[in-house]
Amino acid sequence: MTKSIVSSSAKAWEQQNSAYEVLEEEAKPLGSYKVIATYSPTLADELDIQPGDTVTILVEYDDGWVQGINETRGGIKG
Repeated sequence: MTKSIVSSSAKAWEQQNSAYEVLEEEAKPLGSYKVIATYSPTLADELDIQPGDTVTILVEYDDGWVQGINETRGGIKG
């Protein structure tokens, strides 16, 4: 029984994860904005942004974070 639960949980996680990837890829940008404050990344998936950079926001998450592209610094996504 444990094997069945683990198997179905893994399958559900894969489906959920792929749904988020599709959502992010298909989403239309929410807008482009000029950065007014410096942000130095603390994790690998975060962007370095400086005042004057232009960032295009792709997704806004419930926790207040966003995913975007720093257009000024080579189109880096984070």
